[in-house]
Amino acid sequence: MRHSFRIALRTFGAALATVSPLSLTPLPAPAQSTNPAYLSEMPSVDRVLQQEHGSDVLDTQLRQLGALHQLSRMIPIMASGLEHRPPQRLTPDELRIKTAYDSAFDPLLAKATTAAYLQRGYGSSAVFLETILNQFFSPQFRELYHKANPAEQVQLKYETTPQPVEPVRPAPQPQINIFNAPQSGSSMATGNTGSQGDMASGMQSLARNVNKLIYGGPVHPGLQMIGAFKGEGIAIDFGPRQIVTVDCGGLAPLPRSYTVERNAGRVVVTINNRPQPQPILLQFRPDGSLTGQGLITVAGKVQVGSTRHWVADYNANAPGYWAVTPVYEDRITRCNVGLLKATGAIQTTGGDVNNMLSMFGMQGTRFKATPGLRLNGQYTSPTGAGIEFDEDIATLHCGSNVTQHGYAVSQTDRDILVGLDNGITLTMATSGGLTAESSPPSCTLRVLSPPGR
Repeated sequence: MRHSFRIALRTFGAALATVSPLSLTPLPAPAQSTNPAYLSEMPSVDRVLQQEHGSDVLDTQLRQLGALHQLSRMIPIMASGLEHRPPQRLTPDELRIKTAYDSAFDPLLAKATTAAYLQRGYGSSAVFLETILNQFFSPQFRELYHKANPAEQVQLKYETTPQPVEPVRPAPQPQINIFNAPQSGSSMATGNTGSQGDMASGMQSLARNVNKLIYGGPVHPGLQMIGAFKGEGIAIDFGPRQIVTVDCGGLAPLPRSYTVERNAGRVVVTINNRPQPQPILLQFRPDGSLTGQGLITVAGKVQVGSTRHWVADYNANAPGYWAVTPVYEDRITRCNVGLLKATGAIQTTGGDVNNMLSMFGMQGTRFKATPGLRLNGQYTSPTGAGIEFDEDIATLHCGSNVTQHGYAVSQTDRDILVGLDNGITLTMATSGGLTAESSPPSCTLRVLSPPGR
């Protein structure tokens, strides 16, 4: 028995001696799974810093910053686009990887400058994002990301396609007419009586002209909108001088331009959405609400920081102050532009004018306007009469008699009607002119046309 055991032991030792030392090296542990699985392709911070290089030291830092920012925002985008989870519901793995990118971003930004980073635009460029996707990820991952963020492909197309330049519309040329011709004994009637009332009316006219300069001077005659409208996840606010703000998807409500036109018997509002190919289109409904085209890509900006600068004040009691200027970054998002209703039944306008009057201890006439359609510009009649429309009032010129009135614009199945509070009703023609169904006793209105028509 002992002899057999010794023989077996010698045989095992000989066999062990023939085994290569490399064959005894432990096998590598399988890659740790992540939740969700696509996170396994996210590059480490060290790999990003090692492989991302630019034309010089600063450009390298800016590209590294842009890569870290793009990778960080990629995680909540995929969580939302693929699994419909909001940023507050990231998985532990998603949160861990995103935190690593964000933690590396801040000290790197301190080495560069915020202004240079924002100016170079790596953090918001779809072209740069595509280079990151091609550099670090597999075709399968890129397909997943494009599925989660289809708006990125729209942005990429517009970054690589020259945009048409919008033609500049010439400002209306000043003309001598009923609104600016010198008149003797002209008066302004607004409901005030006595010398104080006449002075308030004159000051109100002066304040209104100053207000026009503040908001950009002359406007092109025609339909416009006023008031705030709100839908599910979106708010649109039409302000003075044909300016609108759009609040959706985290975009900052910054001023945009818009137009109002009649199309196939309906009023259509077109809001500037450049550089996106599709504008924000709204149809005005007879009940005073607006309806849009559903889910669209909206271009805008988000505030990513602020800068402070000192403003000198030569008042002895106030040598100066620190002013804060927000810093914005271009961004696109998806917004559901559906049914929007006015946020209030009545909106009081003309506040800026009355604030100016209050500095002189006077109060101008207040007019109220229902949110919706309004008119802008001067309309004259061959008879010498005319009406000047502002967001809040209509100023009727009949020779030397000048009166101010509240007014409303409504849409029927066939026409757009403009009703003044003195009983005058005007119908808007397809050409943009106005036809009066009646006239005040002091003058005849008949057909009124904007300048140049």
